[in-house]
Amino acid sequence: DGDRRLMLTSVAPPSARAAVTASSDTSSDASETWTELPPGVYSIRLACLEQPIARLPEAHPWPAHSVPWMLASHKRADNLCAPPPTDDDDAVDSVRATAASEVLAALTAAVRVRVADTTLRAYDDASVDVPDEDAASASLPAAAVAVLFSGGVDSALLARLASECLPANAAIDLVNVCFANGTSPDRITARDAAEELSEACTDREFRLVEATLALEDVEDSAHRLMELLHPTRTHMDYNVGAALWFAAACRGSCRVYQGSKRVDVPGLYQGRSKVLLVGGGADEQCCGYGRHRTKFRNGGWPALVAESALDMERLWLRNCGRDDRVVSDRGREMRWPFLDEALVLTLLAQPLWAVADLSQPAGVGDKAVLREAARRLGLARASARPKRAVQFGTRIAQQSNCKKFGSNSRANKAHGGALEMVL
Repeated sequence: DGDRRLMLTSVAPPSARAAVTASSDTSSDASETWTELPPGVYSIRLACLEQPIARLPEAHPWPAHSVPWMLASHKRADNLCAPPPTDDDDAVDSVRATAASEVLAALTAAVRVRVADTTLRAYDDASVDVPDEDAASASLPAAAVAVLFSGGVDSALLARLASECLPANAAIDLVNVCFANGTSPDRITARDAAEELSEACTDREFRLVEATLALEDVEDSAHRLMELLHPTRTHMDYNVGAALWFAAACRGSCRVYQGSKRVDVPGLYQGRSKVLLVGGGADEQCCGYGRHRTKFRNGGWPALVAESALDMERLWLRNCGRDDRVVSDRGREMRWPFLDEALVLTLLAQPLWAVADLSQPAGVGDKAVLREAARRLGLARASARPKRAVQFGTRIAQQSNCKKFGSNSRANKAHGGALEMVL
């Protein structure tokens, strides 16, 4: 079909997943059927297929001082890790303004590449199973791209820049998932951010797709989710993976926002875009997590520099493989503009205090450079929203914790998120 990319899946087959589930020994061969590989270039000698699979992939290191080599180390120059000057506020403001301009330009370019028309082939109507109740959405032209949408600064920025880069007649799906009967924090902020986007981009058609689920829906799909998540298997992985998996279905009620127009699509809407933009990498690079604030409070700028670098070094292990597997299972491709090489290098070229200033309150100092970029694009309300992880913003963690531990407080005391998930 013209797509020359070779896609290899790391989804464990049901037989391997069953073997892992049946075994209480996590060090058994069955549990190692599949494993995450660090980012890099690998080769496999097909003539050696009779050998154990674990011996086959051969890693080829990046050449020293190449762009991938620099990205892998995620090292910021020492002079960019120091605290901001305390005797020249004008100079500090100037550096921060320049950083926002450079980061916004790099992020715009990253989004433009990922929404290029030649790479956005929505599903043909004949290739998608559209139930009778979805007839109204089937009559709409397919949206060009979908955005995993909480209404926070990261997702609002991606939607705003996608609007800037796409043809004028292209629609954008804003996909929001909720596990609290439509009342989760992310559902509320997504609706407000959709309003703000339509005010900033008056000619663009945004479709807010609201997927509203219950914990029972997750439990009904538990075995499939565990297959997809493997080899990751903690409660947190399960909650995050479930939220992404249901969001990637792009199915729910839909309201169209275009300028001052608001139109509810009858029945259930089924999105047909093949590409899902996600904000992964923004928090790691721009110090958006609560643990960044803790590190900064306890160890100052050196500790914050080290924590941000550590987050990027292990992002492939904690997030990328897991998220890609659950979204790919829905027939969609995740694209990560915040992990664009040029954007990562642009962020590393800024003083860390111009990227984030955790001496400021939540919603102000964390991801400060992205918040300034959002304000420049007319997203003042989205720019001020504090970080909320997907498992908390959708309320799946709360529902799951109450079911498995009795309450959120008990789950926290037991460090439930880090415990291995057992069906």
